[in-house]
Amino acid sequence: MQALVSSYGPHHGEEDPLRGWGGSGTLFFAWCNLRCQFCQNYDISQLGHGRAVSPEQLAVMMLELQEQGCHNINFVSPSHVVAQILAATLIAAQAGLRLPLVYNTGGYDSPSALALLDGVIDIYMPDLKYADERTAKKYSKIPRYPAINQAAVKEMQRQVGDLVLDEHGIAQRGLLVRHL
Repeated sequence: MQALVSSYGPHHGEEDPLRGWGGSGTLFFAWCNLRCQFCQNYDISQLGHGRAVSPEQLAVMMLELQEQGCHNINFVSPSHVVAQILAATLIAAQAGLRLPLVYNTGGYDSPSALALLDGVIDIYMPDLKYADERTAKKYSKIPRYPAINQAAVKEMQRQVGDLVLDEHGIAQRGLLVRHL
């Protein structure tokens, strides 16, 4: 199965420790496992606008972002394409990819998917959207968000630890949580 990529390129509007001067090398995946009523990427996340790419094509995109001077490879809305990311990352690494990998997620991630990413992802950037289950159900159409989110963030922390910045303030490894 192929991943749908809506767009990719250097993103200069990402969180400060990711964007630096060269930008965060974002790969925006179509679809999302959340259905947030307030999503700023509705056409991508809920309408599925994107093009199907093979793992080889995804690897080429990652290498192009590295060549453009991005500080990392930032997988946006990756929860449903973990297998494709893993396949592409292996190909890209064998071809010389050396940038930190960022898992940029809504924070509604399964323990089994996170287990597959252990030792692969360098920086986790999950959202913490809700502390109340009823609110999550109302605005994102998902059950048990607080419990699933908290368990996912704990596992991410276990895998990568606290955020580590280089001498220029660029994230190299660790957990960067967004409170929305």
